[in-house]
Amino acid sequence: VLNDEFYAWLIEQSGQFSDLFKSIIWEFDEQMLAASQVAPQVISKLHKLGSKVAVDHFGTGDNTLIALRKWPIDIIKLDGSYIHELEHKQDSWYFLENIIKLAHSLGIVVVCEQLESDAQVNWAKELGSDGLQGFKLAMPHSVG
Repeated sequence: VLNDEFYAWLIEQSGQFSDLFKSIIWEFDEQMLAASQVAPQVISKLHKLGSKVAVDHFGTGDNTLIALRKWPIDIIKLDGSYIHELEHKQDSWYFLENIIKLAHSLGIVVVCEQLESDAQVNWAKELGSDGLQGFKLAMPHSVG
């Protein structure tokens, strides 16, 4: 994920742009981190730069709960499939509520993603999500 040469370049840049690095949130897919043997070391290196690390699509991998203990992450973005299930499965509410409580107990910020309706936005707020993301809130914008 971060080879030594790239990390050395980042260290070099961080001296000149330390405020910028403090505002960066590096976002990795959960399954990609799970496949990496050096994920904890990479995350620690990014923290040394002053940056935060988020895990996208959290809950889709095979080792989700182990990841909360193993990786020193700052933010999890709960996969939208969990919020979408709330319309049909009451037990999904308790599952999500407990995942959010567990993350909070570890000092991890929780973002619910893929919110597409008013009901989903309200549910995410009721569950205790720290952040919200999805088409219901804003559509993607082009850079140019």
